Amino acid sequence: MPFTKNRISGFVPGHGGSGYPPVWGFGRLEDEMVASCELGRDPFDLPSSFEQPADTLQENWAQQLGAAIDQLAGVVAAKRKEYLRLVQLEQDINALKTRVSQLESSQSIIVPVTTLDPEPFQLLRDMQFVVRPTDDGYLATLFDANIGMTGDTREEAVANLKVLIVDIFDQLEQNEDKLGPEPARQIAVLRSFMRRRQ
Repeated sequence: MPFTKNRISGFVPGHGGSGYPPVWGFGRLEDEMVASCELGRDPFDLPSSFEQPADTLQENWAQQLGAAIDQLAGVVAAKRKEYLRLVQLEQDINALKTRVSQLESSQSIIVPVTTLDPEPFQLLRDMQFVVRPTDDGYLATLFDANIGMTGDTREEAVANLKVLIVDIFDQLEQNEDKLGPEPARQIAVLRSFMRRRQ
């Protein structure tokens, strides 16, 4: 059955009757489909001129592949950065756990000493005793002067160190003209902390 082209409604049978679905705005493609119908060919069997050239397909494929590779590389880089950040965070946490474990095992505490009463000395500034457990008790140390003393309890170790500091101060002061480098340093440190009451 012959076909004619209606520019408004699309393809319709040449002698009237029900119409085919309208085709809008295809231009040359529409003309080719009309010509195919008039020649008795399948209107959807388009000529080779409408096929996309192989080089165009290859170029589009290469562009799409390149874009996909770039996108994948970006994702991989972001994942790697996140992984390295997590690894560093894990290392920091492990180091912190180790430090906390060491502190817990040592159970060292700092005891500020504000007076040497009942000894006849006045403190010019607080002493910081570091007290830690030992195998058979506790050890209190004034690291500034490198003086330490033990005790069965923390309190006893602190009290014993106070007495020892006073004794050492008296001995060093009485023999000051005979002191070697380390004792001379100790008396100088102790004088920065304490003095005799007037």
